[in-house]
Amino acid sequence: MIASTKITPAFPALFILFSFSALNVFAGDRVVESVLGACAGQEISTFDQCYGRHSTEKFEYEGEWSQGRRHGLGALIYKDGARSYVGQWS
Repeated sequence: MIASTKITPAFPALFILFSFSALNVFAGDRVVESVLGACAGQEISTFDQCYGRHSTEKFEYEGEWSQGRRHGLGALIYKDGARSYVGQWS
């Protein structure tokens, strides 16, 4: 008889939330709930009190903006998959 060991992650809910959020960024769905309307245009310096997406060759950010800066809830996902952050920006 072979003994089996059950491996349980320390924070399974956090892992699931984190993985789900990373997938949503690239699927086109909103990553975080926001009452803010969509940002107009592509120039991030004009993003103010809105929800939008900005992508570079290294990362993609989707979330809330204020005065052209990431501010409020959002997700920053590096395209190489090495790092990411989902949470509050100030």
